[in-house]
Amino acid sequence: MVVLFSINLLQVNCYGKNYKHYAKLNVVITFYSPKDGNINCDSDCSQTAFGKIPKSNRTVAISRSLLQKGIKSGTTIYIPKIGYRVVEDLMGKSVKGHAVDVSVDSKEKAFRLGKYNESIYLIISEN
Repeated sequence: MVVLFSINLLQVNCYGKNYKHYAKLNVVITFYSPKDGNINCDSDCSQTAFGKIPKSNRTVAISRSLLQKGIKSGTTIYIPKIGYRVVEDLMGKSVKGHAVDVSVDSKEKAFRLGKYNESIYLIISEN
């Protein structure tokens, strides 16, 4: 597997663990509500493409281009103004480019947060 992003050093604390290595990627951020369905969610919102139960304010879905870069299920990412999230889902084939879909607790919140460009940080390894 070829990983196509650079690794940087930064001391961060995530879920009580200290991490040093991260990678920064520019992506499009969108939002969805698994419990409400019908907003950036496939027909069955009760289970992710990786077989996980989506959790609001934890689960993110990634585009297939990010999957091809080597980002896999279980990867922790940091999104500024949102916090730490875990890759547990895969976006549909129609999504082009680098994108992250963040689960939130309601359809209203998903619409309110909208869509924007942001740099995310992939947490690569512990100290």
